[in-house]
Amino acid sequence: MSKYATRVQDDSRERQIADLCELVVSDRRDGPDAYDSVGNPYEIKSATKNSVTTARDVGLHTIQSWRSKYWIIAIGDNLASGFIINGLWICHPDDLDERFKEIESDLVASWEKCRQVLDAARRSGVDDGVLGEVRDRLQRGITKNNPKIPLRHVTSGGLQLPHSRPQEISSILSEFTYRRPLAALPGPQIDR
Repeated sequence: MSKYATRVQDDSRERQIADLCELVVSDRRDGPDAYDSVGNPYEIKSATKNSVTTARDVGLHTIQSWRSKYWIIAIGDNLASGFIINGLWICHPDDLDERFKEIESDLVASWEKCRQVLDAARRSGVDDGVLGEVRDRLQRGITKNNPKIPLRHVTSGGLQLPHSRPQEISSILSEFTYRRPLAALPGPQIDR
């Protein structure tokens, strides 16, 4: 049997990372993955290559949500024995904002194409009720599937945590979140 496993489930890795950081894993699939002892929300990700996978169906609302959480990202290897962490970072959403803006720009450009078609339909006499329903469906459907975050955004902007000294991580996170509080900023909105 190879020492390399084919896959380690994301939930298992998230729990491992949360435990290492003394975070409480959320029991909900939507919203933050975990919370610290004072209620700060966290998105937990792991990577085995040169980028971090994000989520299916990422829309503008998703990115707005991402900006309301701290990010804990572990880089490591999937072995038959489990996920081995080689590096661990905490990122404030501002550290990842360059990538967030790139994804938003792509989404807004996609909406602009849809809006051109809707405007042409309106000019050709399509009923306003039909246009409204189609517009709403298009807005919900404009998403990107798993836009990746290059690790350079994580390693250059985030703070590396001492994953080999877990007893220090909780106090480092506490200091980090105190010095860099979250500010929920609205992202770009799609014009109706």
